[in-house]
Amino acid sequence: MHSRRVLCFLLGVWLAGLSGSTLFNTFRPRLAHAIVDNPPHEAAKWIEVLTKERTATLLRHYDAEVGRQMLEFWSYTDLLLTTFLLISAVMSKSSKPTLICAALLLLFGLVSALLLTPQVVAMGRILDFRTAGVVTSDREQFTVFNRMLHSVGFLRFLIAAAMSAVLFARAPRNRSIRSSVRLDELDVIDYAYNGHVNR
Repeated sequence: MHSRRVLCFLLGVWLAGLSGSTLFNTFRPRLAHAIVDNPPHEAAKWIEVLTKERTATLLRHYDAEVGRQMLEFWSYTDLLLTTFLLISAVMSKSSKPTLICAALLLLFGLVSALLLTPQVVAMGRILDFRTAGVVTSDREQFTVFNRMLHSVGFLRFLIAAAMSAVLFARAPRNRSIRSSVRLDELDVIDYAYNGHVNR
């Protein structure tokens, strides 16, 4: 497989993973609220026993824990993909802008996976059973780290978009040009002094 195609494939997989994890974390919290607000008939009996407030707290904790598991899984998958992306860019002797973009994706991925994600996960677990809406120092710190994580993710998306633009700009524009080159190369063997080749 052509080296540029490998880079495009890995970059496409990374962008798909980033988009999928973002969409998952965007729409996931709505499920817990929907269950509490409009529970199935059998679930309504248990909600009455536990009270609506406690049930909502448990569901929010479960929902948040699923999100944290997904976040940790994606952070390590992200590192694996961006590591392969940088290795492919180096081995294929890609252009300098492509190498810089690949290196930045991996660098910010390390910051995300090793510094920001553990803080968001740990602080989120502490806040799960705190009273919602009450502003504390822990909640403020969680908000700061969460915003930093999302900001780094958005920055990496822009870097990936720039890398895609570079790869697209350096791609061959016309297949006919490449095919004509191949035909010219084949025509060489039809010269008289190479006649023995086509017996």
